[in-house]
Parts: sequence; structure tokens; C-alpha cells
Amino acid sequence: MGRLRPLQALVADQRNGRSGRAIKVPGSVALNVGGRAAVGSVWCSKAGNCDAGGYNVDGSGHLQGFIVSRT
Repeated sequence: MGRLRPLQALVADQRNGRSGRAIKVPGSVALNVGGRAAVGSVWCSKAGNCDAGGYNVDGSGHLQGFIVSRT
């Protein structure tokens, strides 16, 4: 079986129905030692006030959840 390609958690802004350039979730690169990070949910209480949740795999192979906010 071949190696899995590394995954990184990404988020992007949306304005007027158009998505901006995706960026890596701040701080997630250092934590994503296992290379299997993903954002699973994004929710916005109002425009410009959003949260995202997901997971990464740490150096021991354990899933670690995260939540990030942007206002």
C-alpha cells in the first residue's frame, strides 16, 4: 500500500458569494505532525464572526480536536 499524502487544515474568507484564497488554519502546521489535519465544520453567528472545528494527528498518532475563531 502506498503512502498517504499529507493533509492540512485550510480555511478561506467569502465575500459577495466568492471564496478567497485558502490559508492554513493558524497554528495547525506545528501541531499536525501526523499530516492528517482537516476542518470538519464551519459556523458563523454573523458576517465576519466565524468559528471552525476539526482535527489533526499528533506525533503519537492520536487525533486531537481544535476550534479556531475569527472576528
